[in-house]
Amino acid sequence: DRELAEQTKQEALEQRNRAEEERRATYRNNMILLAKNMSTQLLDIEENPELKGLLAYQAYKFNERNGGPDNPSYLYDGIKDALIAMNANYRIPLRGHTGSVRSIDYNTQTGVLYSGGSDGKLLSWDRGSDGTTPAVIAENNTINRIVMVSPDGRWLLCSAEGKGIYVYDIQSGHAQFSVLNAHQNRTRSIAFYSNGNRILTSGIDNTIMRWEVRSGMSELFYEAQSPVQSLAISKDDQYVAAGTKNGKLLLFRGGSNRPIVLFEDPGNQILSLAFHSKSNLLTCGDQAGILRFWSLNGMDMIYEQRMHQARIVDVKFSPDERFLATASTDGQVFVIDLETANQQPFKILSQKEFIFTVAFLNEGKHVFVGSNIDGEPLSGFPFMVNDLAGLICPNIERSLTQSEWAYYIGSDAPYEITCDDNE
Repeated sequence: DRELAEQTKQEALEQRNRAEEERRATYRNNMILLAKNMSTQLLDIEENPELKGLLAYQAYKFNERNGGPDNPSYLYDGIKDALIAMNANYRIPLRGHTGSVRSIDYNTQTGVLYSGGSDGKLLSWDRGSDGTTPAVIAENNTINRIVMVSPDGRWLLCSAEGKGIYVYDIQSGHAQFSVLNAHQNRTRSIAFYSNGNRILTSGIDNTIMRWEVRSGMSELFYEAQSPVQSLAISKDDQYVAAGTKNGKLLLFRGGSNRPIVLFEDPGNQILSLAFHSKSNLLTCGDQAGILRFWSLNGMDMIYEQRMHQARIVDVKFSPDERFLATASTDGQVFVIDLETANQQPFKILSQKEFIFTVAFLNEGKHVFVGSNIDGEPLSGFPFMVNDLAGLICPNIERSLTQSEWAYYIGSDAPYEITCDDNE
């Protein structure tokens, strides 16, 4: 009897513990849902920027404290909306160009950002930090259409319209090393192989050329039926992708220079390409604003979505390949979280001006954008929720009142101080 009683007592204890854990799980889920609802609700608040900011930060705290999604887009949207209403500057402007910034690239070896513009300037920025004064590498008196750093950080290439591809030796203080002349000196795409010395180029003619950067030697890689607008090479050099002006997506496999036509949409230019090495994927953006993904394992298209209202001119993966940034001449920049199911894209920027290029910096925590925005053609944007949330309380001098808490949050959570340093 004693054993039976002990067993009954143990079962009752376990049942109570399960019930308590279920209650806690329900509470946590309710708090995460509340954070989502608050982030949406605050978008409709007008003429009270501090209230927007406080609700956005409290929603962030609820989500963080209760094990909510990592970096959800709804928190990002709410916090960004609040910061804009508060006139809290979360942009990182880099001032040095007097015209549009057409191309940017990041040297992962040194942490230096490079930018090329329609003002003819080729600039370097030390880690892209706010207030940095750029170093002028060259003033080419023409549009610098493409800027690209070799994977090993040795070479900097700059395609200067009508003049050729200038090669600079980064290890020798960016001394000009040579000039590569092809495609009537109107290059439209450059891609590096993994060794950092071989490249492919394309331009306004129909050819793809292969080069040895150090020697300057070149050979014809492929002649298409239409100008090749975009090129990409996988990290293992096993795939080369080429997008043409007449709407073909060509794929070269295993070092072959004979492609298969992976996709064709006549007249719809393929303008941007990138490989995702972890999942063996290829993505492309086209003239119609459509983003597509292919699995290279089965050569199947697995995703198709109209992301933009105009041409997608650049697509870039973050260093860890979790995020994809898309840039378009419709003035918008989106970031897609590839590891979170059913996540809405982050709208990083939406404006009237053209966007030309995008790149991830600072270990993928910031997206830098090149555009034709007058006065600020090169700016960085944090899109990690933790970084954005940290900007709210320093720009607010109070916390939520108890009446505001009761109205917007209710009795689901006990009142607390939202911004601890403001009390």
